[in-house]
Amino acid sequence: MNYREDPFLVFDDEKGWITHTVHPSGFVDNELLTDEPEAVQVITKIWIEWCITPAKTVNKRTSSYALKHCFERMTGIYLTNNQFKQAMAMCGYLPHCDCSEVNWTYAISSKSTCFKSYHKGKYNPLICEYAYGLKKEKSADGTAIPTTDKEKISIK
Repeated sequence: MNYREDPFLVFDDEKGWITHTVHPSGFVDNELLTDEPEAVQVITKIWIEWCITPAKTVNKRTSSYALKHCFERMTGIYLTNNQFKQAMAMCGYLPHCDCSEVNWTYAISSKSTCFKSYHKGKYNPLICEYAYGLKKEKSADGTAIPTTDKEKISIK
């Protein structure tokens, strides 16, 4: 398939992979991972690299939507389906379905780490705190109060 001609998955020489999702209701999801803070982008790519294993055949038991929920449970980071599809493409996982479908399927192993339930939420608070720059301040009674750090997060 020539993705340069597909309106739902386009490769731009400057921006890389750009995805576009149109729901049956008419809702258009065109939010991109590249619009998120750099830390969220890096964590997402690392998660895909570490938690998803490529396979030779298409895994029809899962989809981009299910994978984005695995990602959210494990990291605490919310992404739209479209943002997650862009992340998968950026990591070399191109869809094995019609790109006009809302949820994409991929050639990934059903034994991938992302499907192992014992990882759910284990690192969630730490990763979310790092990704969005949350700092925990203590109130007068000693309980933690999360606040947003307005400074840009940079990965070194």
